[in-house]
Amino acid sequence: MRRTLIIPVLIAVVSLFALTSCSPTDPVAEYNAALQLIEQKDYPAALERAKKCVRMNREDVDAIKLQTLCAFSYDSETAERDSAQQNLKRMVKNKAKDDYQAYFFLGWSYFQTYSYTEAQEYLTEAYKLMPKENMANSKTYHDLLYMIGICCAHNNLPQGLEYLRPLEKISPFKEWPEYYMNYAMLAYRLKRYNEAISWFGKAQKLDPTQPQPYLNIAVIYDTNYGATKYAKLWYTNALVRYQKQGNSLYVKKIQARLAALIRK
Repeated sequence: MRRTLIIPVLIAVVSLFALTSCSPTDPVAEYNAALQLIEQKDYPAALERAKKCVRMNREDVDAIKLQTLCAFSYDSETAERDSAQQNLKRMVKNKAKDDYQAYFFLGWSYFQTYSYTEAQEYLTEAYKLMPKENMANSKTYHDLLYMIGICCAHNNLPQGLEYLRPLEKISPFKEWPEYYMNYAMLAYRLKRYNEAISWFGKAQKLDPTQPQPYLNIAVIYDTNYGATKYAKLWYTNALVRYQKQGNSLYVKKIQARLAALIRK
């Protein structure tokens, strides 16, 4: 879900350079052809066009951004992805060292492959370099907050809460159960249990069919607060949903825990 959100934002950023990127005429034609293919979601064909543009000018930062976008927007070969990342890394060390969009693309590419430590490094640099006037209503800025927050959550870093919290009133994040789950999990790891319960509850309200928020709340009441009454209520709700999913492993675990609580 998060990646289908971010890809159109990247297209919009790249499109700004459609008339100025690449020189002479042939690279411009390849570049614009790639943009048209991206709009059609034909990423493999777009990647071939972007690579041609890069071969014509290895110092064309905008073409390399486009190459990266294409390579990480579908299940491309590892060699294609490595080539795009290496090209962009080369750029941020030299020609594009002050280009926040280059860091954004590079961090996004690592985020796509769940490489959260590397993603956080480059996305944080993009955040520092991004012009302040671009931040208020910028979708790119909101995506930056979200991705950095998720990276922090996976690395158990408390500042992740500060990146994620402002997005609660912003679409589409406020409609994503995943957004609330990530915030809640980080709050839990930081032993902010009341906050974790609140945010798991928000995820549960957005999608009452999913058992995980119910189970997580149950575990907090059970193991952290010793509140047996509330734990049994939330375990039972989780159990019903796991049964509907046919998840026998969690059904057995929850049934065993409920039996132990009843014996207390």
